[in-house]
Amino acid sequence: MDKNANVKNRIIEVTTELIEKHNGNIKDITARMIATKADVGLGLINYHFGSKEKLITECVQRIIGKVVTEFRNYSEPPYSKMKSG
Repeated sequence: MDKNANVKNRIIEVTTELIEKHNGNIKDITARMIATKADVGLGLINYHFGSKEKLITECVQRIIGKVVTEFRNYSEPPYSKMKSG
């Protein structure tokens, strides 16, 4: 994985952690908080995502996708190895 991808992934991970820590109150999360916690320059958020809002949107979509996947796995009945009849 190249350096840019590592930085981008670190920003996403940190932002997701902050969203969870703040119970989804995204108005409490600043770009400076994200940059500081990810140990990157503030400009890299705009460079990789265009804006803080686009970054948060991507993170929220990932969180929702993870929840949906976990729900599907939870709600699907396990395959039975028993033969019927």
